[in-house]
This record gives sequence, C-alpha cells and structure tokens, in this order.
Amino acid sequence: MTPPLLSRDEATDFIRERLRIHDEVTHTSLDLLERLIIACHQNLPFQSLTNIVVLPQDRHVPSSEQVKRDMFLGLGGRFRNHHSA
Repeated sequence: MTPPLLSRDEATDFIRERLRIHDEVTHTSLDLLERLIIACHQNLPFQSLTNIVVLPQDRHVPSSEQVKRDMFLGLGGRFRNHHSA
C-alpha cells in the first residue's frame, strides 16, 4: 500500500494555512466536506497559468514532493500538475 502523500500534521497545516479553516477537525462530516470544497474555491487559484511559462521541453511529470511543495505554496492552480507532462 502506498503511504499517504501528506502526514496528518501536513494536512492540518494545509487546512489551516491554505484553506483558512481554523476549527479543530475531530471527525469527518458532510458539513466539513462542504466547507473544504468552498474553501478550495475561495483560496486556491483555479487557473493553470504557471504552466504556460514552462517551455515544452522542460515539462515533466512532477514528483510527489513537487506536488506537495506547489500545493503548500499555492502555485499554478488545481490543474497545473495534471497538464505539466
């Protein structure tokens, strides 16, 4: 089984720092899922403009660490890594 991309602490930091949800998350619920979706739409870029500045010959499939780094930095929008190859 593949280990999770994020540790529990990293996921908590992402929710607090990038999504700006500061409640203590103790369990999952439909309400929490709805709040996470809304926070993603409000706080994460939707575009893929970051990819436009990368020359085609320099594009590559990102490593898990690159995906994680970009995610925490808020770079490139949700689709950046899907279109980088």
